[in-house]
Amino acid sequence: MNIKISRGQFKSSQVEAISSKSYVHRLLIAAGMTKGGITVVTNIVSEDMKATVRCLNSLGAVINITENSGSYYFEVVEGIKKTGSTELDCGESGSTARFLVPVAAVFADEVRFVGHGKLPGRPFSPLCQAMSANGATFDKDTLPMVMQGDLGAGTYEIAGNVSSQYISGLLFALPLLNGDSRIRLTTKLESTSYVDMTLEVIRSFGIRIDEVEDGYFVPGNQSYQGAGVIKAEGDWSNSAYVLSMGCFGEKIEVTGLNPNSLQGDKEIVPILDRFGYDIPLKPVDVDCKDIPDMVPAIAVVAAYADGVSCFRNVERLRVKESDRIEAVRILLEAFGVRIAVDKVTDETGAEHENLRVFGSREDKCSVDTSVIEIDSFNDHRIVMAAVVASLGQDKPVLIKGAEAINKSFPGFFEICKNMGMKVEEE
Repeated sequence: MNIKISRGQFKSSQVEAISSKSYVHRLLIAAGMTKGGITVVTNIVSEDMKATVRCLNSLGAVINITENSGSYYFEVVEGIKKTGSTELDCGESGSTARFLVPVAAVFADEVRFVGHGKLPGRPFSPLCQAMSANGATFDKDTLPMVMQGDLGAGTYEIAGNVSSQYISGLLFALPLLNGDSRIRLTTKLESTSYVDMTLEVIRSFGIRIDEVEDGYFVPGNQSYQGAGVIKAEGDWSNSAYVLSMGCFGEKIEVTGLNPNSLQGDKEIVPILDRFGYDIPLKPVDVDCKDIPDMVPAIAVVAAYADGVSCFRNVERLRVKESDRIEAVRILLEAFGVRIAVDKVTDETGAEHENLRVFGSREDKCSVDTSVIEIDSFNDHRIVMAAVVASLGQDKPVLIKGAEAINKSFPGFFEICKNMGMKVEEE
């Protein structure tokens, strides 16, 4: 699906935040390890959410999704059961796969994990190595892969700066083992807010996990307990893209967000305040190691700043749904904006990447074409970033492969229409 979008009659708007995909994944997995009787309520069903439900059901859970008056009910009728052999189709959801690899090792003798899109190329080796040292075996460390073995309690060593999702997956699974375990972080933890979200959810289901100096102590022989109805909080990650539209001359308000949320992407508010809300915007300097999902949004806003903005520690964007550093570079260059990617070394000798955006000093970036064409790279956040960038143009933007938005934010283009933007499917 290709979408042509332009500013049109863009106007001040109030938008309801969609339910947090990050929280829904975690709530569903924790609820799926109870005996059932829990309903998770959202205002959206994304492809990634469906992937988690599909995988939990493949592990023996019974989870039904129903809709009523714009609300969606994920009813966990029965929890996961012990099984012999099964296949988990994770779709394009890295969260689903990385969370469920350790969980599946507790409940199944053999699991084949499959994925689609860029997921088969995304790394799993650190998680596989940590689990292999404690009884699991893998035929390889990329999807599709087969996992076997009897996962045992013990010490799980893993880097804290590669993917917080590995750590979250272990935190879900280790309390169920027959014995106490430790997660020992071999490097400093990054994206700490995502692990904090996992701990918040797990503890709300009666699980004890202790934070220690070098990681986590996880007592074994625990069980997930819970019942009733849980409403997922609003999503700061996707709302960051909607809020970024407020830098282009109209007031955008997003309701349903928790200002005290553990979601790290609530940092979008002070970052946008630093940009200001009138073009040309002010340049910013942001450390992005804990907020990687926001980088495409704030990078395209920086294109309209009066000066050079720097986004530090963005190297983890290389292994998202797309190589987001490269995708952002190509997107911004299509808008006539120059960027630079710098490799730097910190005091420990570790290499990082910084992204610099050379903002336009004009009211609009200069592009010598009647339509600006953008490839989505099958990445939902690149789709949203292109829409944000289009607000600074007096010409339409054609987004190729715009259906990638359904991974996390179906209904996004309907929101754009309600804001007065002109949206055409081609």
